[in-house]
Amino acid sequence: MGDANCTPVWSIGTAVPSQRIEQDHVLAFMQRYYKADKRLERRLKYLYRRSHIVQRYTCCADFNGAQRPGEELLFGAEEPGTEKRMRVYGEEITGLAEAACRNALAGQVGLVATDVTHLIMVTCTGFYAPGPDVDLVGILGLRPQVQRLQIGFMGCQAALQGLQVADAICRSDSQAVVLLVCAELCTLHFQSEPTEENLIINSLFGDGAAAVLLGGSAASKPLCRLQNFSSFLVPQTQEIVTWHIGDRGYRMGLALTAPAVIRQALPAFIDRLLAGATLRRDEIDLWAIHPGGRSILDAVERVMCLDPQYLAGARAILSNYGNMSSATVLFVLKKVLHEAQDGQRRGVALTFGPGLSLEGLTWVRG
Repeated sequence: MGDANCTPVWSIGTAVPSQRIEQDHVLAFMQRYYKADKRLERRLKYLYRRSHIVQRYTCCADFNGAQRPGEELLFGAEEPGTEKRMRVYGEEITGLAEAACRNALAGQVGLVATDVTHLIMVTCTGFYAPGPDVDLVGILGLRPQVQRLQIGFMGCQAALQGLQVADAICRSDSQAVVLLVCAELCTLHFQSEPTEENLIINSLFGDGAAAVLLGGSAASKPLCRLQNFSSFLVPQTQEIVTWHIGDRGYRMGLALTAPAVIRQALPAFIDRLLAGATLRRDEIDLWAIHPGGRSILDAVERVMCLDPQYLAGARAILSNYGNMSSATVLFVLKKVLHEAQDGQRRGVALTFGPGLSLEGLTWVRG
């Protein structure tokens, strides 16, 4: 299939909660919450300095350093259970998803809410039914006949899986217009036990949402066109990245061996991805990589022998937003597309998630 026949992406909208938290403030919160002794204080300072994150956004007032009038602290004297965290998720997630969707629909491409035929909701940080996808139909003014799908609990990789489903819909129906939204409230799942895994996870994650409008036809030139997808489930790696529902929120597991596994599996995976699009590595001008953490980006840069400029977008998103799970790679893709230079046309997007699994996409600008 030629580039002109590939699914067009018209706009990408992003949104974050109103509460911005500087990494230094989160560090101070963690030191107080854990009643850190000298050893733990040194460990926390090292992890937060090494994260290369300057700020993040959150739906929780706790991490700001100072409570504002009327704000409810979630992590007070008693750690909240899963039910209370899900109540906050239900109160906050639709507004965040709505903001991202409105930003995507305001992309001045000639498509409006009533043109949307399919709504895909991606989230792994909470659930309720009828869910945010149903809420969005009324709030955004989508048609009652819109076809809905929710992709849940697939973690940081799920944006590309959502795009793959959207692409399949658009390829099967040339009139289909898909609105894909990834919305995550990761900071709801702060864990109070100071294990090494929890300390690292608490230093990385933030909240955010991103929406993509794709398919159909519009008057303007698309941001890019989706070309080819590839997936790979690395054998015998099920315990490297995990995500379980506990009595005190969702418990994430993140093994320190994840970067090494990615380094080992990625070169062959990239070659298969590019072969599916009849491309060579030296034809790729742009890289949109999920910034799961500094060590993940370092591993990709090293094993793929990439010039640092190719990861500048991913590192900037990590620095200013942290890891927002599924939404993050769409923040990166938006930044990479808007900052691309003339002559830079072909790109790769990569995500990593529970499994351990690798998800890849090739795309072409315009």
